[in-house]
Amino acid sequence: MILSETIFSYESAGGQSAIRTLTKEGKLYFSLFDVVKTISAENRALDANRPGKSLLNLIRAHVTHLLPTEVMVRDNIPENIDEPLREAYVTKAGLLRVVLQDNSPACIKFQEWILEEVLPSVIETGTYTHPSTNANNTSMSDGDFDVEKMLLIQLQETRERKKADLALKSEMNQLAVEVDMLKTGIKTGFTLVSQHPVARELEDEKQDSLFLDCIALCSHYPSTFKSERLNQKNDKTSKAFSLNTIETALEKYQ
Repeated sequence: MILSETIFSYESAGGQSAIRTLTKEGKLYFSLFDVVKTISAENRALDANRPGKSLLNLIRAHVTHLLPTEVMVRDNIPENIDEPLREAYVTKAGLLRVVLQDNSPACIKFQEWILEEVLPSVIETGTYTHPSTNANNTSMSDGDFDVEKMLLIQLQETRERKKADLALKSEMNQLAVEVDMLKTGIKTGFTLVSQHPVARELEDEKQDSLFLDCIALCSHYPSTFKSERLNQKNDKTSKAFSLNTIETALEKYQ
């Protein structure tokens, strides 16, 4: 395992910072302590009144969001190190996750640097070579900091989280419909227009119009769209409709 110091040529409000790196089996790791310390220092430089936070507490918070494969604690920690997380290192993907999950001014500034300087270079040349040096003052190779790959990983994870959130929201809406049906005694698969999770957000006038559209669908296509009469009234509480009926009728309102 080779220990090397790296100075990124990133001009922050707090000045340039040295960030230690470890190379293990060809994989580059960044000191989480140094990264958090650098961001914290720039936040204080940008806003002198910003409340200070314990670096170790910040590190612990970041570690909870990292995958096990993205964080590593250095072997042979010196005895005078009282907290192992001071010697925690993160992969390139882990580094990007730390930066993009923080909305502090320093991290936003760093994100702008990636988006305004790094990405254009990647698009134009296919690589990005930052003018950083190691302990021997030699340039690091292009492959040592694959920003494009890290951004793609972060983008994919964001899409997966959004997809999971939408699926959960759909399940919650369906559960709400079923609970309402149980309360009103409506048979499973049917609901009132006013109880449908999307339709009930419409104004009363539009709900009335939607109710009539549902009746029309059931009248014209009885084998596909179904309704159930609940009482002898003539308002929107008199009939429940199958979910596909309401959702088809809703298309003109969305």
